[in-house]
Amino acid sequence: MMSNLSRHIAELSRLVAATAGALDLASIRIVEVSASDFDASGRPLVDDEALQSVEAYAERFDVLLASGYAWLNLSYLGRLRDWQLVAVELPAQRAERATATAVNYSGVSHAVRADGGNVDAWIARRPRAGGST
Repeated sequence: MMSNLSRHIAELSRLVAATAGALDLASIRIVEVSASDFDASGRPLVDDEALQSVEAYAERFDVLLASGYAWLNLSYLGRLRDWQLVAVELPAQRAERATATAVNYSGVSHAVRADGGNVDAWIARRPRAGGST
């Protein structure tokens, strides 16, 4: 049976296919970001050790869908090494009366496309414990 996350990734893949090519479930890595997970330049903070496969993140995605958020953004950020990086962006707060969570889709930015789809310059690495990156 296909997970909710897999179904949403398939929809995102249809959206980005014309500009970024098809997404491959096996090469996708998920990063979860909230409003506080951006640097001063507006780049999402990414911790390589926190990246998860679609399969590993599917249960967490179901929890988020049932958590009272009015929306979640599912954004294809671009390529990071051999991975296709997808962000699950959370709103700053839960809605008071959300009966269902809308999932919005976003494709790769023009800047990343102009950089050949490589997202490395357009994200910020979250420092690891001990200060190294």
